[in-house]
This record gives sequence, C-alpha cells and structure tokens, in this order.
Amino acid sequence: MIFSPASVHLVNYLQLIDGYFDSILVITDGQNPSISLPYPTEKINFSIKNPLRNRRQILHLKKTITNFQPDLIHLHNIGTGAYLLEKAVRDLNVPKVATAWGSDV
Repeated sequence: MIFSPASVHLVNYLQLIDGYFDSILVITDGQNPSISLPYPTEKINFSIKNPLRNRRQILHLKKTITNFQPDLIHLHNIGTGAYLLEKAVRDLNVPKVATAWGSDV
C-alpha cells in the first residue's frame, strides 16, 4: 500500500516499482487531475483543518487498510496525511516505511 499525494513523484515511484509486488493500492489526495495512476486508488482529503472530517478520514483509512491487509505501508510523503495515517494504523500492527521528497526534507 502506498500513501501519497498525487504528484509526479508518485508516478515516477510507481513506474520504478512496477512488477515487484503482487498488488498495490494507492491512497492519495487526488488533488492533481493531470495525474493518471496505473493502480487501484482510494482518494481521501489529507487536510487536517476540520476535526470532524479528520475523524471520518481516519475511520475510512482504517477500514480501507483492514480490508486490503497490506504487508507494508509506504508513506511517500511526510505531510498532514502522515498524521491521519498514523492515527488510522496505530493499533493495526502493519509495518510502515516513510520517505521524504522535495519540500518534506
């Protein structure tokens, strides 16, 4: 499972890992309509400005992760979405790896 904003970095990364995994689910903010992703995609809002929406997003993420049962979650951007993801997987015992790109550093 890859958790990342829709960006050229995500597209390049997906091209790099293509063929190495049995299945990939991309969770993205979907805010870039010019980006077309070659894998199944779940879109959520990464904003943390609205506490009520945050709670719904965390529950939605938890359900999505539980249903997909990933072996690993790659957090492909350390932004506000990382906070939502961490809250969602806190008790799911799924390993995570994070990489910082561009302005994340």
